[in-house]
Amino acid sequence: MRSGAWPRGLWAIPVLCGAAVVAGVALTAAAPAPDTTYLVLDAVAGLTCPAVGVLILSRWRRHPVGRLFCLSGAGLALQALSGGYAAYAQPHGLPGALAAAWVTNWVFFTGFGPLLLLPMLLPDGRLPSPRWRPVLVAAVAGMTVLQVMLMLRDRIWVWGREVPSSFGFVPTRPVAELAFGVVALGLAASGMAALATRVT
Repeated sequence: MRSGAWPRGLWAIPVLCGAAVVAGVALTAAAPAPDTTYLVLDAVAGLTCPAVGVLILSRWRRHPVGRLFCLSGAGLALQALSGGYAAYAQPHGLPGALAAAWVTNWVFFTGFGPLLLLPMLLPDGRLPSPRWRPVLVAAVAGMTVLQVMLMLRDRIWVWGREVPSSFGFVPTRPVAELAFGVVALGLAASGMAALATRVT
C-alpha cells in the first residue's frame, strides 16, 4: 500500500550521488592510482542504489529498504568523491588531502553496511518476526562499533596507497581487520537465516 507521495526533491539524492561519482572518477583519472577496484564498485553502487531507493520511496515513503538503498549509494558515492580528491590533492599540494583520505577509509562502510542489512528486511521492509528484533539491534550495534573503529584505525588507504594515520590509534592488523570480518560474517549469516526463515 502506498503511504503517500514523496516530495519530488528526493530525486536530488541520486543526482548528487551521480555528480559525486563523476567528480571522483575524473579526479582519480587526473592522478592515476595503482588500484581503482574500489572506485569501480563505488561508481556502480553510487549510480544505481540511490535511484533504486528513490523509486521505492516514491511509492512507499517510509520503506526501510528504500532508505537503506539511498544511504548505501550516498556512502559509496562519497567514498568515490573523497578518494578521488585525496588522490588528486596529495601530489598537487591542495588543502584537505589528508582529511579526504581519512574520510575515504571509513565512509565506505557507511555505504556497504546497509546492504548487509537488506536480507533481513526484504521484500516488505519488515523482519521475519518480532523475535528478530534483538538480532537487528545487535547487527546495528556491531556496525556502529565497527564504524567507529574504522574512523580511528592507524592506517589510511586510498586507491592502493597506504600511509600511517594521524587521526587514529586502533591497529588495522589484526584488530580492525578481524572486527570487520566478524561483523560482515555475522551480518551475512543473519541475512541468510532470515531469508531461509521466510521461505520455510
